[in-house]
Amino acid sequence: LALTNALLAAGAERNSLGADAVPLLLLATETSAPVALALVHAGADLNQADAVGRTALEVAVARGDLELCELLLTKGARLTNRKDPAGNTSLHVAVGNRAEELVRLLVRHKADLSEQNRRGQTPLILGAETGQEAVVELLLQSGAALHLCDASNRSALELALQNGHLAVLRILLQQSMVDVNGMSKRGSSLLHLAAELGDEARVAFLLEM
Repeated sequence: LALTNALLAAGAERNSLGADAVPLLLLATETSAPVALALVHAGADLNQADAVGRTALEVAVARGDLELCELLLTKGARLTNRKDPAGNTSLHVAVGNRAEELVRLLVRHKADLSEQNRRGQTPLILGAETGQEAVVELLLQSGAALHLCDASNRSALELALQNGHLAVLRILLQQSMVDVNGMSKRGSSLLHLAAELGDEARVAFLLEM
C-alpha cells in the first residue's frame, strides 16, 4: 500500500489498463482492498469497465466488501443492471451471498428489485428460497413485486413453503395482496403443495393462517 501511495504521489496513471484491458481499480478491487481504497481516494475513474463490462463496484459486491462498496457509491460509482453469465445483477449476488447489509446499501441506492436471472429469479424469490427473513422484509417494504415467478412458474411463496422457511412464508402471507387460498400459476394452492410434500407441520401452519 505504501508503494502504491508513493507511485500515485509521483504521478502514476490511476486509470491505466492492465492485461486483458482490465482497469487498475478493478484489478485492485479483486486483489487488494486497501489499494483499491487508495485509488478511489486518488480520483480513479470509478465507472471504468473491463472488456466484459464489469466495474469495480460489481467486483466489490461479489467480494462482499461493504466498506469499498459504500465508498464507491458515495464517490459516484453507478449501480447498473448489467448481468453476469447466470443473469444475476449485483443485487442478486448480494442476496445470494446472504450479505444483508450490502443488500440494504444497494436497495438504498435504488437497485432494480424486479430483474430476473436466467432461472427467472428476482432478488425477492432468491431471498425467499434461501430463508432470509430480514432481506425478504426489506425487499417487500422497498416495493419488490411479489407476483413474479421463476422459470418454473414458482412464486416466492411456493419456494418459501417448499424449502420449509415458514417464518419467511408468514412475512409473505401478511402482504395485503396475498390470498392464502389462492391458486398458483401451476394450478395448486399452497395447502395442496404442503400436502404433496407430506409435511404435517407445513399443513398445520397454513391451516392456522
